[in-house]
Amino acid sequence: MEVATCSVIDILNLHSSRWRSLNLTATEDTLERFSSLAEPKQLVALDLTATTCRNIAHTLPKFMVESKLNLTHLKLTKFPLTSINIRWDNITHATFSNIAISEGVDFLRRATSLEFYCVVMYGSHDVGFVNPILHHRLRSFEVSPGYRLQSVLEALNLPSLEEWTIDVGLGHTAMAAMQALLKRSGSRLKVLNLHRLHPSSEHLYTLLQSTPSLERMRLIPFQTSACDFPLEILTQILCPGPGSSDISVGSATSASFLPHLQVIEFVKAGPFPWGRIQRLCRQGHRRALKLKVSTAQANITDDTALQLLRLTEEGVKLQIVDLTSGEDFLQNFKKREEVRAGCLV
Repeated sequence: MEVATCSVIDILNLHSSRWRSLNLTATEDTLERFSSLAEPKQLVALDLTATTCRNIAHTLPKFMVESKLNLTHLKLTKFPLTSINIRWDNITHATFSNIAISEGVDFLRRATSLEFYCVVMYGSHDVGFVNPILHHRLRSFEVSPGYRLQSVLEALNLPSLEEWTIDVGLGHTAMAAMQALLKRSGSRLKVLNLHRLHPSSEHLYTLLQSTPSLERMRLIPFQTSACDFPLEILTQILCPGPGSSDISVGSATSASFLPHLQVIEFVKAGPFPWGRIQRLCRQGHRRALKLKVSTAQANITDDTALQLLRLTEEGVKLQIVDLTSGEDFLQNFKKREEVRAGCLV
């Protein structure tokens, strides 16, 4: 470690007793020097990212202090839980990236006060729990467990879950595991974000039948250049009834299928079926429902944009977000049209 770096760390460590929040992205030896000299007695938020170490090969990063850290917010990137000295029972917010599946699941057993959990896990082994871990407080859960999604979900019981973001790359297998968890937990889910969806509207519909309390939903297909199947779900919401969709829904009505839904969002970079969107919005009876589409600006012609803009002027809650800029496409289009009209006068 360079002398200048050591001097800076030593100066910062002199004030460690007053730290409330610490965010470090450094090599393993730098992190260890911080922790070995620090006494962060008031620290409540810790964010550690371990990078490649120059001087020590094949070692795990460490952040060990003499007394256990009493944190409420913890974020670790490429940093194992075993390399930190901490009290788990006071943590309310945790974000982990590249953590072993066994560690990521077992953390829920130890962090009894956890309310928000975002985790990206790796590993090829199943979770070794006989009975599901019952966690009473977790409200928001964002998970990407790779190829062991079913094993992870079977290990959990989350009765307070309200917001769920999940990578469901395994299609109907993931849907079935999610449905089983919701049934086991008895949770009243309000927000559901499904990423990397496979083209199977039937399995998606079956899952959504288990979430009548849902208020917001975001759907991202596995292949952005294809997969119009989420529109089948939108059809059932806006225009339920015989012949309105290819999905067999029995006696589904607007009162029985997602009755509390307020916002539905599609994220799709490829071509989007705008003609079908227009028909659904005009024919649909649930004008209080907001439809948000995040897509590429190049996919919308001026003629299509004009027709969609007229829908919003008729009271349809439609928002189109440009994936490139993050701006509201229809609002920008409206401003350009007003400038163009002014120039023609």
